[in-house]
Amino acid sequence: MEIQKVQVEENSREIAENASGVAVATLVSRVLGLIRDTVIAAKFTSFQTDCFFMAFTIPNVLRRLLGEGALNAAVIPVYADYVTRKNENERRLFLRSLWGSSTGLLFLISFLGVIFSPLIVRLYAWGFTSIPEKFDLTTNLNRVMFPYLFFIGLTALSSGILNVHKKFFTPALSPAIWNIIIIASAFSLPFFLASYGINTIYALAIGVMSGGFIQLIYQFFLQLKTGTILPPKIDLKNEGFKKVIKLMLPLTAGFGIYQLDVLLSRLMASFLPSGSVSYLYYGMRLIDFPQGVLFLAIGTASLPLMAKLSAESDIKNLEKTYMGALSLSLFVSIPATIAFIIMAKPIVSIIFFHGAFTSSMLEPTWMALAAMSPGILGTSIVRVTTPVFYSFMDTKTPVKVSAWNLLIYLFASLVLMIPFKHIGLAIALSIAPITQSLQLIMHLTKKIRIDFKQLILFFLRCTFSSIAMAVFMLIVCSFGKWDNSKKFLFNIYIALLSGAGGISIYLVMCFLSGLKETKLILDIIKSRSLKKQKH
Repeated sequence: MEIQKVQVEENSREIAENASGVAVATLVSRVLGLIRDTVIAAKFTSFQTDCFFMAFTIPNVLRRLLGEGALNAAVIPVYADYVTRKNENERRLFLRSLWGSSTGLLFLISFLGVIFSPLIVRLYAWGFTSIPEKFDLTTNLNRVMFPYLFFIGLTALSSGILNVHKKFFTPALSPAIWNIIIIASAFSLPFFLASYGINTIYALAIGVMSGGFIQLIYQFFLQLKTGTILPPKIDLKNEGFKKVIKLMLPLTAGFGIYQLDVLLSRLMASFLPSGSVSYLYYGMRLIDFPQGVLFLAIGTASLPLMAKLSAESDIKNLEKTYMGALSLSLFVSIPATIAFIIMAKPIVSIIFFHGAFTSSMLEPTWMALAAMSPGILGTSIVRVTTPVFYSFMDTKTPVKVSAWNLLIYLFASLVLMIPFKHIGLAIALSIAPITQSLQLIMHLTKKIRIDFKQLILFFLRCTFSSIAMAVFMLIVCSFGKWDNSKKFLFNIYIALLSGAGGISIYLVMCFLSGLKETKLILDIIKSRSLKKQKH
């Protein structure tokens, strides 16, 4: 029993340490992403950004679906099994087949996307057809950016392979390159394009493509060290490849249903007043910050470990590992949800209220952000629960849950959209992940034992600590001048004081209530500091 307890603690620490590495790297990328969005909001009009964000929707959705979504989730458990139980020759043959088939699939989809761009845009930006100038610009931008899918799909596949080899930090850092290229393009290309009479928004499309290509080259250099870059070969009969396809089919449906939420929100927003697409986009980008930095990091770090435990039929350790990952996720997501609701206006004011982003855009954007914030909690649970199903190579259950969730989202959107416009769509985006997380946990009880008493007590402790944090943040934020862009430095000071003080109060309250996650995080920070000092 003592040995098992030590093993569980080591698994929890491994997830936390790997997740912290991913989180740090992702934090750098997300900060650059916020800078990128700040530059976009300041330099381009809402008409231009509506077109750009809508044009980027399809290649970006397919990137999440085929690259970071279904393909990656299907490859990790299969490749982990090859690394654990197969010989070197079998592993190499599998990788060659994987590289060859993925390259062919991504190239074909990218080529078809460029050819049929007008039809694709018409289907998901139907509301734009009544404004020919908006529709044409969106179509042309979509055509320029569609090949981005090819580059980013292979990059995501490379990241999955590296994760199995316990390399998390550097792959997670690669999106930073993409953000830097787009920022550079936004500053350097508009003047050049304008001199030739070309709409300056194309600077962003060029940045997307260039960044995708450079990101892929960077990732390939990382893989040379692991020996996983092999000559591609299309071998549809390879046993491992067939397993990946078998897992991918339901995964694609599941991720596809999830991405339909995004497509449907953009489609419905295209019928709303001008600027609605941008308001929702900026809100979703800010919500993506904690989700990408923290919860995706925990899910990314836990999947290879849980896949290994599942392959070894070590269900007891898998149960404990999942509970550790879920607790760590809730420890972060509960205060993050409350903090984003309280600081929605300060965040939007500081990040976007510059240049072309006018005061009339401030309220609709921060209200969208506040309405989306409860979804942070649901998404955090989904991100750490779904990998458990994948570790069992069960891809059908998440698909069924996603299908029901899509219906719930669609119903909520249609009901709320008419009276509340884009805010209604934002509320629906919160409802969807919450209902999805509850359904997943109920289905998971059929596979592993979940200690609900422990989970509820943990939830209440985190919530109580978050309330203390919220009181402090509300008082401090009341001193901010959020409607006045000239008070930028003063507002930053107030926001930092509110955020830093709130986090400190939360951690102290958690520590006093006996939550071991506080000590675990402090230990990891201490150990990483010592490693840096040694180097």
